[in-house]
Amino acid sequence: MQKILAACLIGTCIYLAEKALIQLISINYHRKQFNARIRDSKHNIWMLGLLYDASRYLFPMSVLSTKPRSETSTLSTPAPRHLLTLLPFTLGTAKNLRKRTTPLQTS
Repeated sequence: MQKILAACLIGTCIYLAEKALIQLISINYHRKQFNARIRDSKHNIWMLGLLYDASRYLFPMSVLSTKPRSETSTLSTPAPRHLLTLLPFTLGTAKNLRKRTTPLQTS
């Protein structure tokens, strides 16, 4: 009878060790996946902020006023430096940024 109990105890210890190892692997895997999602989400939020800044530059609030205003007068001032350096990755080159009148216009 003691041999059977000893065998069950050893089997239970092996089963417990296996489950603990699987839990450790699972925790490590999900932590890495979660960090990648957080990093991607922060990058996407940064890109949205950059696009918002670009849209504020391309379409200032004064354009929405009732006064008629020529299209070239809205782009008469140069773009902020951070937009000119970062927008080539999102909207095209800085040279094309000054030419665009709508967000999806092709050059």
